[in-house]
Amino acid sequence: MRPPAGLDAASRALWTLVVGDLRNRGVLREVDGPAVARYVRAEEVARLARARMTTAAKRGEDPFTTAGSQGQRVQAPDLRTARDAERDAAAYAADLGLTPRSRAQHRLGGEPDAGADPFAAHVGDQLAARRARR
Repeated sequence: MRPPAGLDAASRALWTLVVGDLRNRGVLREVDGPAVARYVRAEEVARLARARMTTAAKRGEDPFTTAGSQGQRVQAPDLRTARDAERDAAAYAADLGLTPRSRAQHRLGGEPDAGADPFAAHVGDQLAARRARR
């Protein structure tokens, strides 16, 4: 599976990482290419919008607001673009099983063994005893 044309280096690296992870878990199919592309492009759009905001701030401009048509301050376009793209990327990541919650929900790996108690070392035998009584 090849990355879509036009991705920058950071996005190609993310593509490789995501495709590798999904392949390692045995859940990637060729038909999933567009779904991975949507996620990677949303991440790219968000990253580039945030970079433009950083550049504006370095120039001494307000990266969060801009002058509206009536002279009032309104949300800067890059801020809205970044927020929308980040929201989209989060939804796409969950759809692909790339978040801890979605991996656990779909049992795609990366979650602790159901029989293991990750907190036992911190709270002693009290938690184990409580679980045994249930």
